[in-house]
Amino acid sequence: MGRTVEVTLNELTGDMKLMHVKLTFQVREVVDLAAKTQFVGHSMTSDYVRRMVRRGNTRIPGVFDVQTTDGSRIRVKPFAVTDRRCQTTQNMAIRAIMGAAIQESASKNNLSGFLADVLQGGLSERMHNAARKIHPVRRVEIAKTEILEAPSISSDETPVFKVAAPEPEPVEASAEATEAPAATAEATDADEEQ
Repeated sequence: MGRTVEVTLNELTGDMKLMHVKLTFQVREVVDLAAKTQFVGHSMTSDYVRRMVRRGNTRIPGVFDVQTTDGSRIRVKPFAVTDRRCQTTQNMAIRAIMGAAIQESASKNNLSGFLADVLQGGLSERMHNAARKIHPVRRVEIAKTEILEAPSISSDETPVFKVAAPEPEPVEASAEATEAPAATAEATDADEEQ
């Protein structure tokens, strides 16, 4: 109980382009041999972030606390990377655009919808399109999210992606296993009679 587990988004979706996104889950309940987890946040690998920032670029970080429609509070840490150095006023304008886009997405979605918007790249794309009007921008990414407060409205939706359950074993294999002991029992009865 309480142990955290990390898994890449690639393992859940099968998309090799998402190997740099790590999802963190915390074990909340253990039933028999199954551990039930809750999503607590995501982050990007440090080498992926370092690869994007080069000499002559400007990295514009931001930290925003937002609340979704179901009452959950999330800390979102986006960053933008420009093609060349930008002025402080442009830096502030791009940070404001990122904050407005994140706030707008959170105000329209519950936790599940907001995380889908973040992890599938829709929010990053909208921020990029808005920020490049201020200054040429290479990338806008959401480097990290943290769930500060769980949703106050309970929901059955999985807050990330629905993963296909493993298929049960075929019934024929278990039927053969039950027939084998019966055959050996008949053989031992025949031996006793002789």
